[in-house]
Amino acid sequence: MTAAELQIIQQLIEKTRARNAAWETTSARDQFALKMKSGTVILDYFEKERSFQLQILNKSGAAVTNVSAKKTDEHYNMLAFLWDQVVESYFRIEETLKNVLNELKTSNEVGDEDNLPF
Repeated sequence: MTAAELQIIQQLIEKTRARNAAWETTSARDQFALKMKSGTVILDYFEKERSFQLQILNKSGAAVTNVSAKKTDEHYNMLAFLWDQVVESYFRIEETLKNVLNELKTSNEVGDEDNLPF
């Protein structure tokens, strides 16, 4: 991994943790994309191989860098951490759990009344 690629991943982690990166899902399984003015970042997780891949595409869609990491690779944990941050940011897991718990604790009745079967 080059120094520039390492810096990019660190910046992606920071932006994603701060919720300042608009990641999107794609039609591919376990893949997220971050579309920017300068290009697109694609992050994949391959469950069978237990590996991550980060690609950066230029404005034309051509891959200009490709970083892959398996469990035994030096930078695996960094890509795994980025993946976790992207998933959390996109699905808002912690926020949703907190809000559901808060609603259950503070509301007498919960649920959408229009969807009740009776």
